[in-house]
This record gives sequence, C-alpha cells and structure tokens, in this order.
Amino acid sequence: MKKITIYIPTYNRSKSLLKQLEAINTCYNKSNIQVVVSNNDSADIDGYNLVEEFCCKNKFLYIKNSINIGADANIFNGFLNSFNSEYIWILSDDDLLKDNAVDAILEILSHNDLDILFLTFLSKIKTLEVHNWTQNDFYENNLKTGDGAGLISNVIYRSGFIKESIPVGFQNIYTCFCHLAVLIHSLKNKIFKVGNIGDFNFFISGTSLPPEDYSIYSKSYFGFVLLGHLFEDEVGRKFINNWVGFWNLKNWYTKKRDKISEQNYIYA
Repeated sequence: MKKITIYIPTYNRSKSLLKQLEAINTCYNKSNIQVVVSNNDSADIDGYNLVEEFCCKNKFLYIKNSINIGADANIFNGFLNSFNSEYIWILSDDDLLKDNAVDAILEILSHNDLDILFLTFLSKIKTLEVHNWTQNDFYENNLKTGDGAGLISNVIYRSGFIKESIPVGFQNIYTCFCHLAVLIHSLKNKIFKVGNIGDFNFFISGTSLPPEDYSIYSKSYFGFVLLGHLFEDEVGRKFINNWVGFWNLKNWYTKKRDKISEQNYIYA
C-alpha cells in the first residue's frame, strides 16, 4: 500500500477543519497516511485549541505559524512536507471529504502507479481513467477547460515526480498559483501517467466556504497569466492567447476590469 501525506493549510475555519479531520480519521489504513495541519495564525484561538487536541489524540501533526505568512506561502509549505511519503495531497479545510474517501484514494494510488491524480471538477467520471499525457494534453483536457487543476484539493502528486519543480513553486508564489507552477513545470517535456476521476466520488458537495479576502481572486486574474513561461513554447502561446480573451473571467469574484487593474498595478 502506498503512503500519502495529507497537508491541510487552514485559517479561521476551525469548525470546518474539525469535520475534515473527522472524515480523514475514518481511514482504515491509518499507517499509510501522514496528516499535517498548518494553522496560519488564526484568530479563533478556542476553536483551534480543539483542533490541536484532536490532532494530538490521533497522532496528526499540528503546526501553528507564529505570524500569518499569507495563504499562498501556507499552501506552498505543503510541498515541503512531501518528502516522507510517496504522494502529497494539499487539501483545503473546507472541501469536506466523505467518510472512507482516503481509503479509496489509497487504493487508486496503490494499484496504478500514477504520477498525477486529478479529481476532476467538471468531468463526472465515475471510475478511474488512466492516460499517458504530455503537457499539452494537460492544458487541453484540464487547465483550459477548468476541470480542477487550479483547485488545491483536486490534485494529488507523486512526490518524486514533482521534487525538482518545488523550488519553481516558491519562485512563482506571487502568481497566487504556486501549486500550479509546481505542476506545470514538472510536466514540461515529459510523458507522464495521469489518472482522472470525478471529485464527487470523494467530496461532499456544497461545503466550500467563502474566502476570507476576496481581493486575492482579483489578484489571481493577473497572476494566472504569469505562469505562461513555465509551459513548452507552443503550449505557452495557447495558454496566453486563451487568457487574452479569457472565457472564464466570469468565474473570478472581482469582475470589473478597472477594479482588477487597481488591485494589480504591480503587474502592469
């Protein structure tokens, strides 16, 4: 059975986080998981005291940052916890898992030797589909269509596959997509083994909470395109051309271009 590290960055969501940890704790194969919770200096002291107690009781690692290092840095730190397991899963505190979902993930990883597992957001795939993909295949079949790669919870990485690309995530932390930077760079000029399966198999629907700071979404509008240099040349051109028209700007929380520009003058 493969081993997986589940890293959960969290801020001011103790109630949701406790539900997430309870779902993870239903895993039968606990010896095959390492759970790391990273509290980004949340203000909810009483709630996170309960989280810390739960973690200690169940041998989950609990970390509290002495200051708020920002959401992106807290997410990126998940990759620094990827070296003790064969797979790393950076899991949101509000994309709540179904009971025994972790066991189902472990079964998939243990029997398919995947480089990347995508829990697809739009494609309602009931059973695992396995493919050999290029970076262009990833762009056309997931990133371009918004099928989940941009969501931290929807990608599980083989630690050895992304190891050399982890510094690239740090270098691109200003994009608001350090996790995508690691992924895109790790796929460059490679054929990799990918698994696709619908996220509805593992997540309870309708549990995502609103962000603490909506401005991060407007910042990410400009940050997203700065990932273009990480692609192979032809794929990068398609990526940037698609962004220029940007069909899914409607999915960004801040919709007015003047407001987006105001908040993103540093990218001008």
